[in-house]
Amino acid sequence: MPEQFKKIDNQEPELSKIEPTKVNVPKSIELTPQQDENLLDLANKAKQAEEQGDLKKAIGFYQEYKDEYLNLKKEKEKKEKERIYLREKEDDQKFQKKALNYIETLLSQGADKDYVARGLAGLDSDKAWEMRNTLLSQGADKDYAALGLAGIDSDKAWEMRETFLSQGAKKGWIAMGLAGLDSDKAWEMRETLLSQDVDKGWVARGLAGLGSDKAWEMRETFLSQGTNKGLVAQSLAGLDSDKAWEMRETLLSQGVDKDWVARGLAGLDSDKAWEMRETLLSQGANKGLIAKGLAGIDSDKAWEMRETFLSQGADKAYVAMGLAGLDSDKAWEMRETLLSQGVDKGWVARGIYGDYLMAGVRKATKDRA
Repeated sequence: MPEQFKKIDNQEPELSKIEPTKVNVPKSIELTPQQDENLLDLANKAKQAEEQGDLKKAIGFYQEYKDEYLNLKKEKEKKEKERIYLREKEDDQKFQKKALNYIETLLSQGADKDYVARGLAGLDSDKAWEMRNTLLSQGADKDYAALGLAGIDSDKAWEMRETFLSQGAKKGWIAMGLAGLDSDKAWEMRETLLSQDVDKGWVARGLAGLGSDKAWEMRETFLSQGTNKGLVAQSLAGLDSDKAWEMRETLLSQGVDKDWVARGLAGLDSDKAWEMRETLLSQGANKGLIAKGLAGIDSDKAWEMRETFLSQGADKAYVAMGLAGLDSDKAWEMRETLLSQGVDKGWVARGIYGDYLMAGVRKATKDRA
């Protein structure tokens, strides 16, 4: 707080009606010379008013100073947020291009077309759509392609979902392929599918990453109706809220399959998530499925756990799938290593940009940002 304002903050109670500041000025921000001059002018005016004994006027100038400073700080934070968003968007576009090129190579080497179609989740570029259409024309399963629409809310995706439904694709798979989508269209389709007796567990899996009121209400309703608790637990992927942790703990206390809970920790790198992974591991959860639930996590802890699991004989295919969403050198190196050790190329393809679970987490996270 500027030195000349300290005494003003400690004046007699009757000045409280003039709203003297009760908080410190925020930490310094980088200002232009003009902005700095304007703030200095207000500070000098406040000091002069204080010296003249006009505390009311001094407080008024102080309030102007504080408001101007906070406005400048808010504007700078907004610009910084926009800069970070644009940088992340550019990085993501590069990752998408790299992922598609890699998947194309795996296809040329005989990767299973169904698994590749599933591994296109979240990819909405022209090249991704060309690949989907080519795969379908070559006989790829529509159900897998429907899962590969997770995280995509574009007109093309909705048109393809409707086409699949008209062609008899499994409705449960269509529902799972709605992961990460919180739009009116997505909720309308969920309700329609439920009215057609689609298994609630499949619809629950398509809530992955969603933390909206509607999503929580649907989870609670499903649980009250006896829906598979494990499938609901998996739908908590990407959610780090108190509500999500409370539901995980409740489900575990009710005997839910720990492997489903482990998968539902995808995208979470918080202390709570690591504590739960260690607990699940100590209670016998499948190491491969814990590794699968490391999707989207590029921290040292995650890499240490992957390496440990591999050294202990965990299923390499699950480890490969748990690399979904990662564009680091370590991730690409591990994919190559796993391929050289005979891991199925289709499973690796599902662990690049990610299948429906990772796509759901990614889309929902972006929407909340």
